[in-house]
Order: sequence, then C-alpha cells, then structure tokens
Amino acid sequence: MNDTVLINRSPPMWWLEPGMGTERLADEGDVLRFGPDGIPLEGIVSYRLEEVVERDFSAPLVAGALAFASGVVTLAGILGFGWLECLLAGFVILSGLVIAGLAELCGVTSRRRFRISIFSQDSRPVTYTSADNRDIARLIAFLDHAIGR
Repeated sequence: MNDTVLINRSPPMWWLEPGMGTERLADEGDVLRFGPDGIPLEGIVSYRLEEVVERDFSAPLVAGALAFASGVVTLAGILGFGWLECLLAGFVILSGLVIAGLAELCGVTSRRRFRISIFSQDSRPVTYTSADNRDIARLIAFLDHAIGR
C-alpha cells in the first residue's frame, strides 16, 4: 500500500517568467507574473503591503433580529399567558444570542487578506492579494532580493 504524504505548502500564485532570447525581444528581461498581469523585474522600484480586513455585518443584524423576536415572544408569553418558565428559557436564549453578537462585533469571524502593490518605473502598479501568509512572505522575500534591500 502506498502512503501519500500531503504537505501544507500551496504553490505560489505568482511566478517569474524568463525573458525571451529572440532578436526582436532581446531587450526584454525577466517578468514577474501575477496571472494575466506582469511587471518587468528590472523596473521594480518599490512595493506596499496592506492588510485588508473584511467583516460581514449581516450576521450581527440577524443575531439582533433573532434576539428582538425572541424577546417579544418571551415577553408576550410571560405577560399574556403567565409562562414564568419562559423567562428562564428566554434569558438563556437571549444570552447566547448576545454573546454571539458581541463575538461578531469584536471581529472574531473577520476575514484577513494581504494586498501587495508593486510599483515600477515605466508601467502601472500591479496589485496582488492573498490570504496565505506564507505566499505573501515568499513574495516579499523575492521582492526584497529583486530590489536589492
């Protein structure tokens, strides 16, 4: 039986494309590619790293609406029908919804990504975004080496 070992290292979504050696394209050097976008390696001047945090605001709104609806039903049951047991059940349910809402507001479930904008002398900036910290670290190390830092 063959054992398969999976390594948690994903391939980078950027690569270095070697320059062409033909006569008509002899002046072109290596190009750093990001999918369809590319930037000449010799022309890279600097880069800027940004952390992008996205939060979904629909989850706190749904939790608030559920807390309000549960509160109304519990209050109607207590005042209209004398369900004192509903007071305890409603308190437990509302406490859980409040804790879930506070966790959402504090950003526990936020999505974090990194965006690198690479600037060159003769072309527009190229932007690359990734959620993989290792991929971003490899790209920064490569850019530092290419720039000569």
